[in-house]
Amino acid sequence: MTKFYTLVPSMIYPNKKNPIPENITIRKPLSQITNKLPIHWLDGNIIKTQVANALSIIFKNEEEYFIKTVRKFIPRVKNQKLKKEIISFIGQEEQHCEFHSEFCNKLVDQGFDFKFLSFNLKNLIYGTMGAFFSDELNLSIASGLEHYNKTIAELSLSDKVFSNSDANLRELFEWHLAEELEHSNVVYDLLQEIDSSYFHRIQGLAIASLVRNFTLTTTTASMVAQDDLSQFLRIWKESKEFFFTKDQILYKLFLQIINYAKPDFHPSQHSMTDIINDIFKNRNFEIFFSKKSANQPEQKVSKSE
Repeated sequence: MTKFYTLVPSMIYPNKKNPIPENITIRKPLSQITNKLPIHWLDGNIIKTQVANALSIIFKNEEEYFIKTVRKFIPRVKNQKLKKEIISFIGQEEQHCEFHSEFCNKLVDQGFDFKFLSFNLKNLIYGTMGAFFSDELNLSIASGLEHYNKTIAELSLSDKVFSNSDANLRELFEWHLAEELEHSNVVYDLLQEIDSSYFHRIQGLAIASLVRNFTLTTTTASMVAQDDLSQFLRIWKESKEFFFTKDQILYKLFLQIINYAKPDFHPSQHSMTDIINDIFKNRNFEIFFSKKSANQPEQKVSKSE
């Protein structure tokens, strides 16, 4: 972790309508992924498990894209509070990449093959956007994808989706999702400082929606196809319940995603502080940086050993 700077206080770039402070801490979980991971580790459910597995494969590549995208703008950021938040954001995302890389290795051990799929995600989708779109458009896309991640985190933690799952994976996924909520303002606030155009924001959301829907659909379908297609009726029933009838995940996702299109939208408008605090309470992490409240004067903070 020596690549990070010594000044990483917890404060956000202020929004005039939503001056809500947000703490960002770089944590490394001490929990380990179970060696003998159940195939259907999430609620014994094929669809829920493979959607979560697919998200992990996507996150492994997507968060590298986030890091590369926001890092380019650090020299251009005039607001020092935002600059320090970006550094903390990168630190959290690097920890997430490490976890999902390890988890994907466990999926390979279970017999799943997604090497070609992951290669295409990294190079044909995120790589192509990074190479051919402007830095500003990539930032807008990253902000839109972060809104998807924030929405997934809100729904998953509010509905306790991981309550009946492998205990260690529950802790690790909930840690990641809680940190998505914790840093949800950063990329959006960076976008507002670089280009606050409403059209530019919606353009990024439109592309982000195409990317997320395509990558999640194709990756989930690939994982389900490699699972056990002989249980077609079970897969159909679980899909119908999860997406449309019982959990209604698509309906809930749509209602929250469209909030991003409101002209006065800001990620901090829907606070999840209580859920974030509950996730981190009584759980063990290695903390890389100490933190302070947003209204305290700046001071140097030392890195934990």
